[in-house]
Amino acid sequence: MRRFCLLLALFAFTSGTPPTRTIAAQDACPRPHWVGAYVPGWAQEDSAQFQDPEFDSITHLLHFAVFVRPNGSLDLRSNELTPNNMRDLIAQGHHRGRKVLLVVGGERADKGLRIACSPKNLAHTVQTLANLVETYGYDGIDMDWEPFPTRDAQLYAQAIKRLRKSLDEISVRRNRTRIVLSAAIEVDLNDEPYMRSLPQILADLRQYLDQINLMTYTMASPMKLPFVWHNSALYPAGKSPKPGFRTPNVDEAVRVFLVAGFQPSQLGIGINLHGYVWRSRDKFNAEDLSQVGTIWEVRPEVSELTYEELMSQYFSPSRYRWDSDAHVPYLSIPERRMFVSYEDERGIQEKVAYVRSRQLGGMIVWDTGGTREVNESRRLLQIVDESVRRCAPDTAHRQH
Repeated sequence: MRRFCLLLALFAFTSGTPPTRTIAAQDACPRPHWVGAYVPGWAQEDSAQFQDPEFDSITHLLHFAVFVRPNGSLDLRSNELTPNNMRDLIAQGHHRGRKVLLVVGGERADKGLRIACSPKNLAHTVQTLANLVETYGYDGIDMDWEPFPTRDAQLYAQAIKRLRKSLDEISVRRNRTRIVLSAAIEVDLNDEPYMRSLPQILADLRQYLDQINLMTYTMASPMKLPFVWHNSALYPAGKSPKPGFRTPNVDEAVRVFLVAGFQPSQLGIGINLHGYVWRSRDKFNAEDLSQVGTIWEVRPEVSELTYEELMSQYFSPSRYRWDSDAHVPYLSIPERRMFVSYEDERGIQEKVAYVRSRQLGGMIVWDTGGTREVNESRRLLQIVDESVRRCAPDTAHRQH
């Protein structure tokens, strides 16, 4: 009976708003504890850009990434984490007082991580990563185990514990404060066993982790959803387009962890600066996927594009829509039977306001882009910075 009640609590996302701390007047607009920005090695054309004003609110640069090959070996070359790139980013980050973390993993790295973190190989893997941290001067490690099947929970836990111990030893040798160990975790609200297990797995690791960042983007996939939906909705639809399916969203993902007893300050959410185009695979008899919530008959394809590509190839004011339930923008393109999910100024402002209103620890941003020239992605980074530094109206904290 106790277990049944716990399951009901975990998934009663919309039954009420979790209690939040009353904010004193002088604390009415607190900054997040962290704003992490992913910096892919392959896009690291000019590290001096991190001195520019739009990066003023970034507290952590997340150097992406040490990939783990399927045989368990660590690969720095694929993502261009060259010695020069590592030294350069760390120097630029430290010049402005930012912490620089080494990211381990990434998309489809789970098979390699499973081998690298096996009892046979874990000590060697941790030592290799610790050597990189100590040799180049990183301020910590961001573990990005993707995807994260719960069968890997024991391996994951042992890896986090061993990394924490090793990083603490480096911290003592450096005679400085605790070195950061963070985790980026995928969420999937339509996989109830996974979402029941995830807080339980991470609850035992809270003392080892400094940040738990929920990857609340790329949550909508035609591999998991039978209808068109947003990449990173802040709130659910008023009614699911198809019974039995949730509309993936930030708020319900956060609530899973709050109900499970996590402190808001332990959690972060994600902001993705890329766009996602939904289109039919059948070019001769294409389904119209231009409306959010459309139930498709043939699984569509979803392609990622940069914000520059989105604005130059797809955007026009007549196509712009704002989803008042989900609190995100999108483009509806009926003449091409396409739907485009993305972030804009209003969407970013609402997510930052949500972090404040929920008293969350912070946020992660994917990603910084590669050039210093003035472009659309840099404008979005500027909006992130302005939203963090200024007190925007709290339009995002709605009641359920």
